[in-house]
Amino acid sequence: DVTGRKPLLILTLLVTAVSCIVSAAAGGHGTLSTVMILTAKFAISSTFSVSRIYISELYPTHMRATALGACKTVSCVGAIAAPWVGDYLPRSWQHGMTAS
Repeated sequence: DVTGRKPLLILTLLVTAVSCIVSAAAGGHGTLSTVMILTAKFAISSTFSVSRIYISELYPTHMRATALGACKTVSCVGAIAAPWVGDYLPRSWQHGMTAS
């Protein structure tokens, strides 16, 4: 492990962000948008793998299993809420609701 986990985590998050921004700027122009979306999907999957290892190393051994379980629980709550948020937010913005 030459570079460490933190720079790898930062790199994968940056690749995800840049790919999403380029895809949004492309405006659905076929191949470029598809390639950027797939690149973002690959990078965020890599981020999940790296973060799982990195987070487990942050905690002391005696509380590692409990802490990793808590992190997994929070991520599952986010995964459960994501479809609802993805459906609710666009409709609420169309009806003139603001973020404040």
